[in-house]
Amino acid sequence: MNRDFKGIWIDKSIWLNKDLTLHEKMFLVEIDSLDNEDGCYATNAHFSEFFGVTKGRCTQIIKSLEAKNLVNITLKRSGKQVVKRTIKVVNKLNRVVNKLNNPIKNIKYPYLENAQG
Repeated sequence: MNRDFKGIWIDKSIWLNKDLTLHEKMFLVEIDSLDNEDGCYATNAHFSEFFGVTKGRCTQIIKSLEAKNLVNITLKRSGKQVVKRTIKVVNKLNRVVNKLNNPIKNIKYPYLENAQG
């Protein structure tokens, strides 16, 4: 798996969120580290092995994160069978770390709201 992982860092908004369980916080951080350009494709088997919980519990935690609007889940189906699941973290671009990694370059003039083009 392609992991954007440089260590463990948990955003203040996640760490101090009293509406999230410890498992939800850890899953959100793990999903975020695997959520690259195209999203996170990790299976429940990966999460089960990584966190030492059952696959069923992984489903519950991920669905809970989706219900709390912290992740978006997209399923690709072939008939009734799911062939691919993509998990994307909501508001991923609003974090300071991501803003620092993608600075705006070569701006000579301030932004004009009604500018053409």
